[in-house]
Formats: sequence, C-alpha cells, structure tokens
Amino acid sequence: MLRTWLTATPCRRILAGTGVFFCVVLPGCYLPIPDLSDAVDSVEVAREEHYRKFVTKMAEALTNGAYQFAYNACSSHLQAKMDYNGFVAFHKQAQREYGMPAKLEVGVGTIGQEYLASEDFDFPSDIPGNLRRAWMHITYALEVDAEGYIERCYDLWLLIIAENGKNRIAHMEYQWCD
Repeated sequence: MLRTWLTATPCRRILAGTGVFFCVVLPGCYLPIPDLSDAVDSVEVAREEHYRKFVTKMAEALTNGAYQFAYNACSSHLQAKMDYNGFVAFHKQAQREYGMPAKLEVGVGTIGQEYLASEDFDFPSDIPGNLRRAWMHITYALEVDAEGYIERCYDLWLLIIAENGKNRIAHMEYQWCD
C-alpha cells in the first residue's frame, strides 16, 4: 500500500481513534496526507442517495394520490406558477394521457450545482442557477416483461433546488421514455 506523508510538519496523535491530531515537534513522527478520492466519491454517492430518497417520496405520493404532500414539496417558485388544483389537474391529466404505471423507478439525470448552474444547462431559465441541485426523473413503467425489464414507459423529470435549506421541486415535466 502506497502512503503519502507530510514531512514538513511533525505531528503526534493525541486522541487515538478519533482522527484528531496535535502538532508538536517530535522527530520522525509525521502526519499522513489522506487520499481524498474515496471521500469525494462517497460524498457524491451520499448526495445521490439523498436526492433519490427525496424523489422516491415524491413518486410514492403522486402514485398514491397524496397530492397535498407532493404539492408541499414544491418550491414557492412552482407554487406561484401553479396552485394546488392546477397541480392535481396536471398530474391527473398525465395519468390519463400516459396510463397507470405497473412499476416505478427513480433515476438520476444530473447532480451537482456546477453543471446545473452553467450555461450548458439553461433549462428552465427562470430558475436561478445557484439554487439548482439535481435533475432527476421518475420512470413510470407501463409494460414490464417476465424478467422485470421495462418495455414501455414515461418519465416525470424534476428539477430539485435548495430553498430555505430544504429540497424543493422547482420544475417538472412529463415525457415518453426514449
């Protein structure tokens, strides 16, 4: 195993097992520089899982007709565009047009403010880029084969933003799966 050591600052571990280091001058005792690539990967995985849980709750609420719960998860921006009755009508119309799902799955489009705030992601333009957190989708399966693979489906795409420290849905659109 290859280790990288910081040789400029001698340190001695004073709280064993806690990861806390106390720097003192002790010859030959050096603090290792941690490899942060695993930590970055785990942060990304945790962030993705965080958004998946949020969108899964939204999917379950919409599928079970818990429209008030789903509407409460919408941003003030979306609620200003669409009142509760319009929200319910929007989703009921989608069910009529696309059909009742046999199964649903939550998927990731894009996670990360850097890309979502960039000019490359200019949709929807009326939502400030600095608020955008994730572009996720709920796949509603209409037909599933014997092995459980989706044959025919439609998606509900959701733009998640940060609003007052909470995840909120700022934009949503239905479309047929590719």
